[in-house]
Amino acid sequence: MVLSLRDALVPLIVLLIAARYVGNRSKGASKFPLPPGPRGLPLLGTALSIDFTKPWATYVEWGASFGDLIYTRILNMDVLIVNSAKVARDLFELRSTNYADRPRLATVKPYGIESGTIFMPYGDTWRLHRRIYHQALNSEAALNYRPMQLKKAHHMLLNLLDDPKRFPAHLYTYSSSIIVSIVYGYAPAPTNDPLVEFAKKGMAAIVKAARPGTAALLKMFPFLLKLPTWMPGSFKAEAAEAKQYADDFRAIPYQMVKEKIASGTDAPSMMGNAIKHNETKGNSPEVTDAIKNTSSAAYGAGSDTTAFSLQVFILVMVLFPEAQRKAQEEIDCVVGRNRLPNFDDRSSLPYVEALMRESMRWHPVAPLVAHATTNEDVYEGMYIPKGVTILVNSWAIAHDAKTYPEPFQFIPERFLKEDGTLTEDNVSYAFGFGRRVCPGKYAADASLWIAIVSLLASFSFSKEKDEQGNDIDIQPKFTPEATSRPEPFSCRIVARRSASDTKEMVMQHLDQHS
Repeated sequence: MVLSLRDALVPLIVLLIAARYVGNRSKGASKFPLPPGPRGLPLLGTALSIDFTKPWATYVEWGASFGDLIYTRILNMDVLIVNSAKVARDLFELRSTNYADRPRLATVKPYGIESGTIFMPYGDTWRLHRRIYHQALNSEAALNYRPMQLKKAHHMLLNLLDDPKRFPAHLYTYSSSIIVSIVYGYAPAPTNDPLVEFAKKGMAAIVKAARPGTAALLKMFPFLLKLPTWMPGSFKAEAAEAKQYADDFRAIPYQMVKEKIASGTDAPSMMGNAIKHNETKGNSPEVTDAIKNTSSAAYGAGSDTTAFSLQVFILVMVLFPEAQRKAQEEIDCVVGRNRLPNFDDRSSLPYVEALMRESMRWHPVAPLVAHATTNEDVYEGMYIPKGVTILVNSWAIAHDAKTYPEPFQFIPERFLKEDGTLTEDNVSYAFGFGRRVCPGKYAADASLWIAIVSLLASFSFSKEKDEQGNDIDIQPKFTPEATSRPEPFSCRIVARRSASDTKEMVMQHLDQHS
């Protein structure tokens, strides 16, 4: 058996960590103690105590002993973990300036994503990025995208009718087609679009830069990036591939939009509007770079999160059929069976809204979000060092039994008052906190809602059957990446009307809105 580079280096890495580990719980110059937390080993800190298949659950277990703000040391990194909405609001909303930074990951520069908004340090360039996002993605601007989002939802229905087994691919096509339409004014093909497929491959390579284990190893042992690319599992080869995709995805769409502007064939878009505005101001090179970087980052942040949220939705519909039944009854009562839902129906479908919120709560697709401090701070008598990594455990917030009784059950009614109207809890933590809140949350919310209501109106979701006709049980598991999705699962997706009637209805709607 041929070992990969990483497999071969594990024993060496452990020894080197032991040699370099300093093992002190830093208190800086403060007289205040660090927040409480688990005691780590003298060599690796608490790294061996974390279940890296679902680290958010480990941090919840720690919270039972140490509270809602926890200090730990993982390898050579000081880390604070926020396990409650109160602490998150106190730090990221009420003291937002000090908690708007990002950790300095060792993977960011070699993997080519140091100029992207997601990993960018808090400062003037980051604020320029946010202004570009705000102009295109604020609550009023987001309303302009609804006709396009409705059309993409209908294309998604057709794709599912044709090949329901490939539902994850269809959900990704749906989410990414919306993003490229908003950002680039590009109208992708309903399936197998070359730009979407290129971006999908690129994201698969680039997302490796956000893996905590890789970042920690390269921070401690940067020489690993210099080992030859021909070695199996080479970090250098992986980083080079990611950097090439990142560079291409900044340059190629930018050139495409510039050419369309020059020929007068461009459609309204975030990038196109920003380019034209920059031209009126003298074509600032700094703004040009920001336009390229915000656009590529918008795709990276938006395509996966919506697609993965829809995968979670389908999973819970399979696992909790009673909630599916209630939502479909509401749709049939309000919308009827002779047309498909649209955005005008949203306020009349409170149970569907509650179901969407519960789906976002049941498994947040961004279970852990990393921030960093700009300066040291003291919170409730506990010292918070400058530059420390802070992980917001959105999964813990979403599964707080005090806020959400029976948190592992799927209960949309928890978001409804006794009179059937919606509560004020709109699971805002799913979009982040403070100055790093998702700038595209209004468009993302609309994309998610129109997809969910369209899917419920058109299809039923149930467990797959084995050869004897028995249900195949699903044990839900989720990937441990920064953007987490369900592990692959099988299910039955069947049109609620006949397939031909469903296709005819969808085509009629597409013709009406063409």
